[in-house]
Amino acid sequence: MVSTNREFDIAAISRDVEIPLTFEQESLWFLDQLSPGTATYNIPIRVRLLSEIDQDVLRRSLNEIVQRHEILRTCFRTTAGRPIQVIGAPPKLSLPLVDLTDLPEQERERQADRLCQEQAERAFVLDRDLMLRAVLYRLEKEKYILLLNLHHIAADAWSIDILFRELGALYGAFLKGQPSPLQELPFQYADFAVWQRGRLSGEMLAGQLAYWKHQLAGAPPMLDMPTEWARPPIQTFRGSVEMAEVPASLANALKALGQREGVSVFMTLLAAFQTLLYRYSGQQDITVGSPIGYRNKATGLEQLIGLFVNTLPLRIDLFGNPTFRQVLSRTREVVLGAYENQDVPFEVLVTNLRPERDLSYNPFFQVLFAVEHVQPGPVNLVVQTEFVSSATAKFDLSLCMRDFLGGMRAELEYCIDLFSRETIRRMLDHFMVLLRGIVENPDERLNALPLLTTDERQHLLVECNQTRVEFGRGRYLDELIDEQSRAAPDRIAVRFGDDLLTYRELDQRAEQVARSLRQLGVGSDDLVGLYVERSLDMAVGLLGILKTGGAYLPLDPVHPTDRLAFMLKDAGPISILTQKRLEAALPDIKTRLIFLDDLQLCCAQQPEVRPVRERRPSDLAYVIYTSGSTGTPKGVQITHRSVVNFLN
Repeated sequence: MVSTNREFDIAAISRDVEIPLTFEQESLWFLDQLSPGTATYNIPIRVRLLSEIDQDVLRRSLNEIVQRHEILRTCFRTTAGRPIQVIGAPPKLSLPLVDLTDLPEQERERQADRLCQEQAERAFVLDRDLMLRAVLYRLEKEKYILLLNLHHIAADAWSIDILFRELGALYGAFLKGQPSPLQELPFQYADFAVWQRGRLSGEMLAGQLAYWKHQLAGAPPMLDMPTEWARPPIQTFRGSVEMAEVPASLANALKALGQREGVSVFMTLLAAFQTLLYRYSGQQDITVGSPIGYRNKATGLEQLIGLFVNTLPLRIDLFGNPTFRQVLSRTREVVLGAYENQDVPFEVLVTNLRPERDLSYNPFFQVLFAVEHVQPGPVNLVVQTEFVSSATAKFDLSLCMRDFLGGMRAELEYCIDLFSRETIRRMLDHFMVLLRGIVENPDERLNALPLLTTDERQHLLVECNQTRVEFGRGRYLDELIDEQSRAAPDRIAVRFGDDLLTYRELDQRAEQVARSLRQLGVGSDDLVGLYVERSLDMAVGLLGILKTGGAYLPLDPVHPTDRLAFMLKDAGPISILTQKRLEAALPDIKTRLIFLDDLQLCCAQQPEVRPVRERRPSDLAYVIYTSGSTGTPKGVQITHRSVVNFLN
């Protein structure tokens, strides 16, 4: 992906002069000044060793590496208000041994995990600490865990490979009583820092800055991903990580697709990740940050431990719902252009382009993407290397695809202030489904590529649509109230101020009203006006009308007389159930009035007989009038079938 031409030789400089920090180091130093005592930029690595270990030889090997690479024994101090590198004499790196063999077997691994996590979250003090720490945990006679912790200001991912390669070579040689097999380094990281500062100027800087100004002009300041919680006003960098395995068959298919399209594995996976972000956010203009090594610029850098990584903002155009094959082409163009202009450190970009700044998110991008090609460790020492979570997240999301023999692993670091573990697990599941859809049909448009898992499709398309409800076909509103009266007769049914009725009392009083109404000729589907004030009588009268098989027409005494007159003329009720004190307020009509006061008195001595009557669910339950705000009020006829369906 990256040109291997070597541009300049780096010369060793005098250690008697003040040595500046690189641009990348200066950014990390500044962040440490803002939030000292945090583990955000720790690089903790856990190494499983499955053989008997000579602790003295291992300690000697680690000290040789600290002696060999000045950056690991460099402190960062301030002079005249600016930071400088201060290289210390080779100290003795300690390698404490924590013996866990006295614990029950099942507890050893758990205790080792806890202790490793504590070490991972232990902050570095940049103005006095070594930039490398080591602890050895013994679980069995031939089973150890070596925990190494470096600060990012002194190392990057490539540095980890160098460290383990040299550690394996030194341990093997020292174990046999042989001298170090490693060749002397041509220069040190301090020499690179001076070289970088001197080189980044003039026409080269102006030309590359012009590219980035054009490339990032008008870019959205942030990616609007759906989150569980609101973004904190200031980034806390609290994070966690989730992982998913990519089967070898799928990994190989992705690589084959990239080869056919003339793009690298990195470009293929970046295009897939951009597609995932597009589907989640709905955003068509997406910028993702990606780290790139600086080691191709001069001979000898590939041998040095140090921070040689720059971060490039990769802005991809996803407008027009393109096919994935089209996205691959667009991604290739953007990545190659960024690589041609990779010399400008991200910190210099921010200073010169002056993007909108907000303490709640990173400028230009909030999502990071990287691919790491994992090399097997030295077989005489390292069996398995694992990065330990330091419970931090430098960005909202950081996806690292680790490409190793036999497959890939997706490691998604996330900010726990924004996302839950369940959401990130789903996101990884969706990414796996998306990758399979891409290799099966790269000519599919982005919106049509699959995203949901089989279980999610079953839930959304089948289970969520199982909306059939048995709502009691052929039932009646008053019948439902009767059932409740029989099931819980002493529960409160109606409350008005301090007055109340139980279901038994409501049923008894309503039945008395119904009996009287039937004797006066009210029957099935007859419409009866209900002109009463809000009170217990309103509920009694309403239910009494329903019990006759008739329907009620609510008439509110507070309504204007003209409206009431219109409703009575339009609906034509056979009678009006009301209270004597309201008679004078009724409009001048010829409809028969039935006084609720008289019904309750005359019915007190009559026996309770519930007649059997023929009814239909299509019978009216009530008629209610619209407000009439857009013209003449309209009466809406509501059947028992409709209201029972609605209530259920």
